[in-house]
Amino acid sequence: MAVLPDRRVVVTAGLDGRVLAWQIEAPRLPGEIGNHRGWVNVVAALSDGRMVTGGDDGQVLTWPLEGIRKPVVVGSHHGRIVAVAVLPERRVVTGGFDGRVLAWSAGTPGVAVEIGSHDRGVTAVAVLPERRAGHRRERPACTDVGGVPAQHRGCAA
Repeated sequence: MAVLPDRRVVVTAGLDGRVLAWQIEAPRLPGEIGNHRGWVNVVAALSDGRMVTGGDDGQVLTWPLEGIRKPVVVGSHHGRIVAVAVLPERRVVTGGFDGRVLAWSAGTPGVAVEIGSHDRGVTAVAVLPERRAGHRRERPACTDVGGVPAQHRGCAA
């Protein structure tokens, strides 16, 4: 479940494959944003008002909440996606049963950076704040992979 930045709309993902938007102030039947081929496991709100979802079909999709609701395929995993986190600048981190942790730009579909991997499926991802020189910047948390230190791959150590 995700709450949009205006805090008036809640978006849910369901085992029925649907992504639904609910008005908090005027509860009624939800508006259907769209669906995946199979269960929708994760949903998160981007800062520009779009939603990002991941499901059993392995696809990472973004959805506009207004106008024609045709999804953009950002990318995919080899198997179900069960974790998503949003970074600044319309970037997304996903984790799936394929064990990979991938970073995507919602504005550049199809291009992923593999942050790291687990021996088995990834069940959760989180974004940790980084504090440097009096400002705060959010970065994905990860560890050294393949002998490359985390800080050299854009990750918080």
